[in-house]
Amino acid sequence: MIRDGLIVEAGLNKSVRGRRASLLQPNPDYCCAFGINIIPHALEISGISFTGNLIYRETIKDVPTEKNDILPRLYREIQKILQFYENNCTGSLLGIGIGIAGLVNILDGLILYTPNMTGWEDVHLGRLVKDRFTCEAIVDDTTRCMALSEKRYGLARDLQNFLYIYIGECVGSGLILDGRIYRGRHGVAGEFGHITIYPNGNLCNCGNRGCLEAHVSVDAILQGVRNSLDSNVYSTLKTILADRKNITLEDIQLEAEKSDKFSNMIINTVSEDIGIGIANLVNVFDPGVIILGGEVIDTFGNQILENISRIVRLKAINAISSKTEILRAGVRDFSASRGAATLPIEKYLNNDILNIRQAVHQRERQQGTGIAPRGGG
Repeated sequence: MIRDGLIVEAGLNKSVRGRRASLLQPNPDYCCAFGINIIPHALEISGISFTGNLIYRETIKDVPTEKNDILPRLYREIQKILQFYENNCTGSLLGIGIGIAGLVNILDGLILYTPNMTGWEDVHLGRLVKDRFTCEAIVDDTTRCMALSEKRYGLARDLQNFLYIYIGECVGSGLILDGRIYRGRHGVAGEFGHITIYPNGNLCNCGNRGCLEAHVSVDAILQGVRNSLDSNVYSTLKTILADRKNITLEDIQLEAEKSDKFSNMIINTVSEDIGIGIANLVNVFDPGVIILGGEVIDTFGNQILENISRIVRLKAINAISSKTEILRAGVRDFSASRGAATLPIEKYLNNDILNIRQAVHQRERQQGTGIAPRGGG
């Protein structure tokens, strides 16, 4: 088998007449790429071959959230990645992709804002990594990385239009339209977690009240449960809280399965909030397929998926919602970092899915109107 080059022979076809044609496939050893997802208190790292197979993965825990504390740790992990590449990979290194939950301009690798971590405003993370390690570095929003992962390796392989929604430590969305990531006029589309569902609701990290994220993210759910248990609400969760001094999503799910009314009410309320938010997106975008991922979906499983589907059917326009599928994500482990690792490969192949052209056009429009992108680091 030919092992050098972008395409390799994978044997011969089974034709019995004439000379059998060679079967060709992408060479998995031609190159590789690595991805890092920065989340509060952790780094999730993946390495993939040219064909998307995982060759490296690691989760680094107990990581601080402030930029000046994260960067040294990030640099150490990138050094480890590069050492792994030198020792184990034969092909070219296409680059490092980085995902972070917030407003990101992919064209400049510029982080504009992160609601759940501090000090990241106007940080040229792509430039910092490129200058330090002299390799390609692409930065994008975490949920868009997850959507890309689902498109390349999950349920959305054959879909040109779908909406990926992450509900976990934060809430976000990645929209694929006509086979491309939709980025919006300023490149930051997808802030699903910051739509308002309760005008006078919980205070959100973004500074507003009543955002979806402030009610259905992991911390929001658990804080709401603790507040209720401190009052006169009856629930078997009270015993767990008294014994362990904390509550987890898994506790809520387990007690709901044991018919604890309060636990079931929590899941139903979260389902309704998410379902109402999704119904609005269905009416606006008509994506056809919605894929849900994240710790809240994974923990509450079929119960929350069925409840969300029911609410969407009730609240969205029937002509659209009746033709909309709501599915649970096919890629769950290392989804964000695997998608981040895919960014350099997509750029190398000049694939339209990253929709970098839209980012170029938005920069040209900004320059044409005298509005320059902010910078810093």
